[in-house]
Amino acid sequence: MKKKILYAIGLIIILSLQACVTIPVAKMDSPEGKLAASFTPESDKAVVYLYRAADSDYKAYEIPVEFSDAGNATTAAIGYTRVEVEPGTYELDASTYEATSSIETIKLDLNAGDVVFVELSLQARFALGATGGFRVVDAKNAKKEIQNRHLVPLTPNRL
Repeated sequence: MKKKILYAIGLIIILSLQACVTIPVAKMDSPEGKLAASFTPESDKAVVYLYRAADSDYKAYEIPVEFSDAGNATTAAIGYTRVEVEPGTYELDASTYEATSSIETIKLDLNAGDVVFVELSLQARFALGATGGFRVVDAKNAKKEIQNRHLVPLTPNRL
């Protein structure tokens, strides 16, 4: 009887840990990974690269970022996300996640062929949720940050 209980507990632990590993990482040698790591524009779309600031809290969580009404992209502490969107104006909002309700938004005016790097900073505050916001980073510094921190490409998004 004890053996069955131990097996059941072990199975529950394994299944629980498996559910935690859901970050959609693109393999570097896959077409998605190569596209994400290319940092190149699309001729008819705008490209936004999202990544988290090095000092951000909530490292264990994927944080969804809403692009106005176009859809959501996901950020994770371990990587960066390539998001392809139609040209236009977008408000990026991370407040849809329960703990990030007071995150400042940012508006981006995007043209076809644009490549924009956006950093999300999150600071935890006891009982008040997170504070922080987005900032646009120049391409040279953003690429350096991504390489120095060994961030991995997440599965690209097309909104």
